[in-house]
Amino acid sequence: MNKQLLDLFKLKLKKPQITQRDLASQLNISLGKVNQLLDQLKQNGFFNEKLSLTIKGKEYIKNHHPQQAVILAAGFGMRMVPINTEEPKGLLEIN
Repeated sequence: MNKQLLDLFKLKLKKPQITQRDLASQLNISLGKVNQLLDQLKQNGFFNEKLSLTIKGKEYIKNHHPQQAVILAAGFGMRMVPINTEEPKGLLEIN
């Protein structure tokens, strides 16, 4: 999925009732491009004809949700001294 398609997909998920004109203005693309991208999402089975999320769309979100993250933090981390004596605090495992 390319960036424009993914951005439109995310925006449509956050605001299901958003109009195509509002999608175009928020994504800084033409109304024709919005229609083209929505057609691609429908053809791929992520949205139905009423532009509601389908089961395939829900599975896509579930499978592409981040499972790991790196939190970058500056400073020495003196309050974490017993924990971060061996590894920098930016590389500590959470949860």
